[in-house]
Amino acid sequence: MNAHRTTTLPPAAEPAARHPRRVRRARGRRGRPGRFLAGLAVGVVLSAVGAFVLREPDDGSAAGPAPSTSRSAETTDEEKQKQKQKQKEKEKEKEKEKEKVSIPATGPGTFTTAGGGGQRVGGTGRTLTYRVQVEDGIGRSVDEVAAEVEEILADERGWTADGKVGFRRVSGDTSDFRVRLATAGTVDDICGQYGLDTGGEVNCNVGQDVMVNLKRWELATRYYADDVPSYRALIINHEVGHFLGHGHVTCPGAGEPAPVMLQQIKGLHGCRTNVWPYDTEGRYVTGPAVP
Repeated sequence: MNAHRTTTLPPAAEPAARHPRRVRRARGRRGRPGRFLAGLAVGVVLSAVGAFVLREPDDGSAAGPAPSTSRSAETTDEEKQKQKQKQKEKEKEKEKEKEKVSIPATGPGTFTTAGGGGQRVGGTGRTLTYRVQVEDGIGRSVDEVAAEVEEILADERGWTADGKVGFRRVSGDTSDFRVRLATAGTVDDICGQYGLDTGGEVNCNVGQDVMVNLKRWELATRYYADDVPSYRALIINHEVGHFLGHGHVTCPGAGEPAPVMLQQIKGLHGCRTNVWPYDTEGRYVTGPAVP
């Protein structure tokens, strides 16, 4: 019975007695990675908790910082827009200063006439011929000025809309009238010969001459500062209107289009800007005559 019991000892007990140190070493190697990973996990958790605590504001509101960041971004965008606007305004001012510098106040009083001629435009009545001249030495192309004047006088809202008067540009020695672009000093001299005081600022029609002040041609007035080409049309239509026999009128009523024979440089008097004698329906735009 005793031999039988000896031979039936558990097989695991015998190896354990023979290699005690090797077993301990194996268990030691398996235990270290476990402890390391557990410690690492605890560290990560603590770091995350610490970061959350640091980010958390004093008043306990977790959503607090987000609106601040958004407001900051909006403020930055607004500042950028303001800076861009200021930059644009500075550029406009620089351009105006350049224009002022390039506009001579006086000239020699001699003129060059645009060459060639244009097609007849307008009604079936009398055709008025005209020449376009630019004062020498003022840095403006006489051909370009002539083309612009031709376009204005040919517009269907212009003086030809009455179906009677017609225009044709010529380049010979004679014509019914002349459109002359000149410096303020020269305009003052020529208009002054007829008793008109243009004061270095305005245009005039005297005799056969439609005198156009270079300053007004380039800079317009405060009402047309952003639309100089339109103001050029007003100059030509107003002064040619005088040549045709039209006198000054006043504003017909608040909100109405300003007549071209209104002295718009002195104010619109409740009217809105307009540079054509007739509207798109062919109706003459006018107002009460100035006494």
